[in-house]
Amino acid sequence: MPMVCCLVLLLKTRDPFGAGVALWWFGESFLDLAPYIDDAGTGELPLLGGNTGESTPYGFHDWEYLMTETGRLGHEHELARASQVLGPLIMIVALAWMAFTLFRVWRLDARRRRRKPFGARRSREPRREGAESRRTGRPITVRHDRRAHQRRPRNSARDR
Repeated sequence: MPMVCCLVLLLKTRDPFGAGVALWWFGESFLDLAPYIDDAGTGELPLLGGNTGESTPYGFHDWEYLMTETGRLGHEHELARASQVLGPLIMIVALAWMAFTLFRVWRLDARRRRRKPFGARRSREPRREGAESRRTGRPITVRHDRRAHQRRPRNSARDR
């Protein structure tokens, strides 16, 4: 289920951070599976219904069935160990993915706002002819348009 959520968030809704959270959930589920995989041969751990693997109405628990059907009942300890190692690796990859996604959003936001570095102050001086732009380093040309600053009188003939 976590991988389905990850794929839906990534492909359908285009939410990479949400997909990272679902990927972290996927890795965490591997950690939860490891004890039950390891218990496939003995059947001593309590299951959701309160029974153990041996005392269930059908006589076995699901991992015992899966390991028996695939012919790997003697290798349940190695599979449980792999699950314990793979889970944290997936979680670390998910955390790195989420951090990268947040960094990317922060960087794009900073570019959009054209922020100055922390601590930099803006100059209060008016721009003058021949001064250089702080951003590009090119000379600034100041255009004076007197009409832009003139207001038309109120209640003129055009307002009626």
